[in-house]
Amino acid sequence: MAYMSANTLRLHRFSRVGLAALGLVLLAGLTAPPISAQPGGHRARMSSELAQKLAAPDQGTQLRVILTAPQDEVDRLAQKYSLTIARRMFSGAVFEGTVSSIDALATDPNVSYVEEDRKTFSTMAVTTQATGADQVWQGSDGSSFGGITGKGVVIAVLDSGIDSHEDVSNRLLASFDFTDPKGRVKRGGDDD
Repeated sequence: MAYMSANTLRLHRFSRVGLAALGLVLLAGLTAPPISAQPGGHRARMSSELAQKLAAPDQGTQLRVILTAPQDEVDRLAQKYSLTIARRMFSGAVFEGTVSSIDALATDPNVSYVEEDRKTFSTMAVTTQATGADQVWQGSDGSSFGGITGKGVVIAVLDSGIDSHEDVSNRLLASFDFTDPKGRVKRGGDDD
């Protein structure tokens, strides 16, 4: 260093200070908690329809939502956000509350997804074509199921529904509809 000019010494000292400052900035960036992508913090995932209802100006409207969580967490959330537990399920609950309380629930860091408890409708017409079931039913040789009989095979199917068809009507051993004619869940299942 004895042979360096004063300008070189200043540049060398500036480089060391600059590198130290850069190191501190990088260290701070690596150790800082992550910043949420949502303004205002955490927000649970939800359907666009539910998000629109939560953004509505009438925050007093009652909503029912489904949430998956252990039962002690269900109790904590119900108490913290003044929600009614409309129904307990094996792995969660159906909550009922005002739009504002459901909106607050969606900001809880332990809530990753919330869905509105609403009536669902069959999409079997689309499913049939999407899975190729219509082609199997027709069969390549023109006969139903293309000669496939399934003789000696027993299959259990848990599904959203079954359509009546001559090839399965005499092969169906048992069925149970977990909903009433209005689409509401009947009592007596494992979730009660």
